[in-house]
Amino acid sequence: MISIPVAYHVSRKVVSETNGFLRLSLRAQTELAILWSGVVKDGLADVMSAWLPRQYASPGFFAIPGDELFALNKTIYELGEQIVAQVHTHPTLAFHSETDSEFAVTAMEGGLSIVIPDFGDAPLESLSKCAYFRFMSGRWNRLSHPEVKRLVRYY
Repeated sequence: MISIPVAYHVSRKVVSETNGFLRLSLRAQTELAILWSGVVKDGLADVMSAWLPRQYASPGFFAIPGDELFALNKTIYELGEQIVAQVHTHPTLAFHSETDSEFAVTAMEGGLSIVIPDFGDAPLESLSKCAYFRFMSGRWNRLSHPEVKRLVRYY
C-alpha cells in the first residue's frame, strides 16, 4: 500500500540548497525547476534532498529532458527515496498554470508543487508570496496558508 503524505518535514539543508538554486533563476531571469526527494513512511514525507536537474529554461518555460529524469529517478531510487515535490519559479505571479499541471514532474497522490514568483525573488517559506499546491484525486489544488502551515514543517 502506498502511503500518502499527511505531513512534509523539510530540513534547513534542503531549504538552504533550494533557496540557493532559486538565486540562479533570479540571476538568469528564467524559470527553473527544483525537485525534492525523500522517504514517505506512515504518512510523513521526510524531505532529504534538493535536486537541480539539467533543464531547458527561458523566461516563461522550463523542461527537463526525459533522459535526465530517468537518470535522476534511478539515483533517487538507489538512495531509497522518491520525488515528493517540485519547486519552480514563474516570471511574475505565483500560480499553477495549465502547463504546470499537465507536465508536473511529481504527480504522486499528496505530492507538492511550490511556485515562487519573480524568478525566485522570494524565500521558499514566504506564504504571502509563494503558492503551494497539492495533488489529490487527480488534480492540483491550491493550499491555504493554514493548510500549508499544517502540512509543511521547515526545521
